[in-house]
Amino acid sequence: MENPEKGGVGTRLASEASEVEFWETHEIETLIHIARESEPRFAPLFEFLISTGVRRGEALGLQWADIDFENRSIRIRRAITASGITTPKSGKGRALRVPESLATTLFDLFSDRRIECLQRGWPEVPKWVFCSETGTAPDPGNIDRTWRRLRRRAQAEGVRPLKLHAARHTWATRALGAGKSVRWVADQLGHADPALTLRVYAHAMREEETDLSFADFGGSKRLYPAPASDAGELESDNPLIPMARREGFEPPTLRFEGISSLVRGSPHPFIFKLLGNAPVRLSPGQCGP
Repeated sequence: MENPEKGGVGTRLASEASEVEFWETHEIETLIHIARESEPRFAPLFEFLISTGVRRGEALGLQWADIDFENRSIRIRRAITASGITTPKSGKGRALRVPESLATTLFDLFSDRRIECLQRGWPEVPKWVFCSETGTAPDPGNIDRTWRRLRRRAQAEGVRPLKLHAARHTWATRALGAGKSVRWVADQLGHADPALTLRVYAHAMREEETDLSFADFGGSKRLYPAPASDAGELESDNPLIPMARREGFEPPTLRFEGISSLVRGSPHPFIFKLLGNAPVRLSPGQCGP
């Protein structure tokens, strides 16, 4: 590993915390509000972390040359830790798409840096997106101290005092909860194996699915009624059904009551009476076989 200002890059292996803690929406909104009010230099960094899910060191290692404002994308190429510049934990870089709101925040930050450059007499805009107040690479120690101040203020407003790494867990949890694929989330996070993503963030996966439209290929659109709640008579347009005595799953011989009046009033020359499974033809005026 090397000092950030010397430009050397070391390597390291990837790992994830076993415990996953994440903020709810109202906590995120409170954190962003307090950061903008009390720690304006830190606020864009926090918004970047909560909107991309990248590791803190990867965000600190971001340079303006890594940002494509036209396509709203960034390249993660390096990370800054307490030991210096290193590669991302996956050992390789990756490309990310960013939401429009974050792209606007970063563009506004670049404009602020240009103004700051003129005010401080810097020869050019510092290459580091989240540079120090002197224009150098960000110091992880200073970031930690700033975060602790912000966290105390937020805790007084009801926000749980989680680690800054919870921003990464929050993004992943919300992405999977929104239905984003495990493969895509793994790529965004920099996980070499989606199985790691699934293992760490299994709590965010949906347990039940009610939308089965993907398996609906047409067919009958008839709505099926719910089963009867008791063994009583079922409503029917057939005038003979209410006359039948139901016994068990398959009724025995049907018993007709008042059938003579039905026969006499029927315009048809004959009707059928069901005896078990065999139809028997009845002539008009005949009430039995």
